[in-house]
This record gives sequence, C-alpha cells and structure tokens, in this order.
Amino acid sequence: MQERNILNFRFSNPLKDEFQVPCRQLQSNMTAKLNYMTRQFVQEHCLRAESMRPLKWFSSNKSSSK
Repeated sequence: MQERNILNFRFSNPLKDEFQVPCRQLQSNMTAKLNYMTRQFVQEHCLRAESMRPLKWFSSNKSSSK
C-alpha cells in the first residue's frame, strides 16, 4: 500500500459548500475528487512536457560517419 500524506487546502466556505454538493450527488467525497483532479493534472502536464522534448534522432550527439 502506498504511503499517504495529509495535504491541507484553504477554500472559502461558499466554494467548499458548492464543491461538496456535486460530490455528494455523485456519491463521492471531496478527497476522492481532489485526488482524481490532481492525477488528471499531472498526466496532462507530463504529456505536454513530453511533447515539447525533441525527438531522439534530432537530439543525438552522435554523427554518422558513413
């Protein structure tokens, strides 16, 4: 099992209440939704970072001497 850490968020009360309503309607909780959204953000960010890297054959320092 993965180690778990506590991460605190500060929300205004109205925003917290607005977030809580759809979470309950989806029979979920805020922690599960925040974990889901965080995973999505990380995956999207990694995909963008990967797409900005040069292709291996462009970035190779070896020159062909044939």
